[in-house]
Amino acid sequence: GGRASATWRDLAVGLSRLGEIQRLSGNVGAAKATLEESLALRRRLLEGRGETAEPLRGLALDLEKLSRVSRDAGDLGGAAAACAESVELRRRSLDEAGETPQALDAMVVGLSQFGEIQRQAGDFRAARAALGEALELRERLVQDVGETPSTLRGRAVDLGRLGHVHRETGDVESASAAYQESLLLRRRSVESAGETPQTLRDLAVGLTQLGDTHHKSGNMKAALAAYEESCAISRRLLDTIGPTPETVGDLAIDLGRLGRVYRTLGDLNASSEAARDSLALYQRLHEIVGETPRTMRDLAVGLTQSGDIRLESGDVGGAKTAYERSLALSRRLLEGLGETPQTIDDLASDLSRLGDIHEQAGDVDAATEACREAVSLRRRWIDDSGETRPQLASLVKDLRKLVALEKRSSPSATPATIRELSRFSQRLEELDELAAGSQEQ
Repeated sequence: GGRASATWRDLAVGLSRLGEIQRLSGNVGAAKATLEESLALRRRLLEGRGETAEPLRGLALDLEKLSRVSRDAGDLGGAAAACAESVELRRRSLDEAGETPQALDAMVVGLSQFGEIQRQAGDFRAARAALGEALELRERLVQDVGETPSTLRGRAVDLGRLGHVHRETGDVESASAAYQESLLLRRRSVESAGETPQTLRDLAVGLTQLGDTHHKSGNMKAALAAYEESCAISRRLLDTIGPTPETVGDLAIDLGRLGRVYRTLGDLNASSEAARDSLALYQRLHEIVGETPRTMRDLAVGLTQSGDIRLESGDVGGAKTAYERSLALSRRLLEGLGETPQTIDDLASDLSRLGDIHEQAGDVDAATEACREAVSLRRRWIDDSGETRPQLASLVKDLRKLVALEKRSSPSATPATIRELSRFSQRLEELDELAAGSQEQ
């Protein structure tokens, strides 16, 4: 009866809060189990009371939380499924309760989260559609409630995520435009709400996103300015708040990016110092949070950056050690999380770097073996999941290396490798021509 329903609801609320605390503390397994228990109660409530607004909202909220936990654990399929169900429930809530600002905001949050998950899974069409709808609904929300810190931040986040989609599909111009608009909104949020940890961190994230685009397009001066401002903000937050997963992780990321720009500009001393500090912070983050897919990947990134710097400064042995440690982490992530664009690209990139080290040392066989595995990974992903420009460009780059290595170990490269290089190079040129044509229109 009513008393039992109230008891179930209260228990579900408590479990939901506990699951979120467990997630934030890094205990992903416990968080998932707790949220699944809460979801079972929410479903029983929905069956008993029918599709009214309150049980629909509760179930949708827990599904969003479960989606975040699944994503933290690297289970993008589970994250997408939970988030898709949550979005559908939000739509039904809108039909049930009407288009209130609260219901509209919840719908937008779900769509934005779904778009980000689909981007990480490599489904860029679905990501673009979800984020486009989220931005349209945010405009309607602004019309209803006006421009508030919450609506400013929400639109800035969605534009940043849309910028990621444009960047990863090779549309640097659209990515830059989205990041610039997002950064403008983040600066307005600081002016509107003041310098809070949230508004400052959001600003640092926006600066990093725009810096990435400048770096990719070769504008090192603009990239350096964006990264330095972001790094200064992240240092302030670490000093003010203390070491948390966010403050430590953000500064580690900023220092890594700063190091890459210094390296490109030829300042190896500044680059080495930034990479060393970044790696130390990644190792500290690993100690604070424990071993999770996120901390493992972050540490692998820090090791790769350290290896790059060591290689350029002539420390080939130190570079090889760093690359091998990163490779071991990337293999574990691929085995644990399965084949996603991220896990494949990370492992293939590590193999390619290690292959370069073997080639420098004169071990052509080891270099060829590493490069061939990198090519196999990238080709398999494209064959199974479709092609994007970044993935094609990486595959073509590794195929060129493989052709050169095969020519060194025998009179001529394997005909099959040459055919593959020709086929994928042609396809890459076609994509570039299509992108140039669409931009002219």
